[in-house]
Amino acid sequence: MSKYNKGKYFEELAYKYLIKKGYKIIHRNIYSRFGEIDILCIKDNKLIIVEVKGGKFRYENINKKKLNKIITTFLNKEAKFNTYKFKAIQIDIIFIDENNKIEHIENIIE
Repeated sequence: MSKYNKGKYFEELAYKYLIKKGYKIIHRNIYSRFGEIDILCIKDNKLIIVEVKGGKFRYENINKKKLNKIITTFLNKEAKFNTYKFKAIQIDIIFIDENNKIEHIENIIE
């Protein structure tokens, strides 16, 4: 399986997980010239940006540079999502291991 297909596979697992947990998905794979947001969803009147990382090396690429890309991408597209309606905006990360075990870390930046 290619890296692209693995990424899509893990994003699909995260998508199903979030739905099951009561999140309302409003957009997937938001692209800008700065980067990509994997999943944008709503829960408890919060707009949540979700980054999905899967596989053996899932923890390696989450760093300040990656977070800045996510934030810049969101800021580049935010007018499209009526952010004023939400009480908060947060970033979550979902890590998925090779056995499809999900680790959801909420609100990584406070």
